[in-house]
Amino acid sequence: EKFLRESDWFFPDDIVTDQPERQVAAEIIREKLLRMLDEEIPLLPLSLYRTYFKTGDRLEFDQKYLRRRYMLAVLSYAEYREKKGRFTEKICDLIFAILEESTWVLHGHTFYFVQEPGGEVPDVYLPEHLHGLDLRAAMTGSILTLTYYLCRESIDEISEIISKRLKYTVLDRIVRPYL
Repeated sequence: EKFLRESDWFFPDDIVTDQPERQVAAEIIREKLLRMLDEEIPLLPLSLYRTYFKTGDRLEFDQKYLRRRYMLAVLSYAEYREKKGRFTEKICDLIFAILEESTWVLHGHTFYFVQEPGGEVPDVYLPEHLHGLDLRAAMTGSILTLTYYLCRESIDEISEIISKRLKYTVLDRIVRPYL
């Protein structure tokens, strides 16, 4: 106390940094992106999907389902803006995780399958059960298409097969059911 004397504050109370708000926001976003690179891709096991048909609760499944898509959209935009390739591996992992989901259709919109034995398990092999189309499926197709548009070049540097599979799956699950 005897070494520091009382004085007025150098900055007003509502000022927390001397950096412009844009710079602070950019740093926060950058930190979130870097954390996302280390984040595990949420698992969507069959048991979690079937929970809806047993209890009516789809909250945990939906949170993980939506987190995958959020991560893909955010990282795709980051890669598009940065163009350094540091997000591409995670983007490809997310693409494959989403493409490998048995269905993109919400549980409640598959009610006509449940009337048959084992109907709470997505059945993608019978022609009449092939991918329906609802808003969640359309959203997924939209995010995958945006990712393809923004990041195709960096994805193709890893493998052109990823882009081919993405296009094929979006056509199969979104365009064909609509036609």
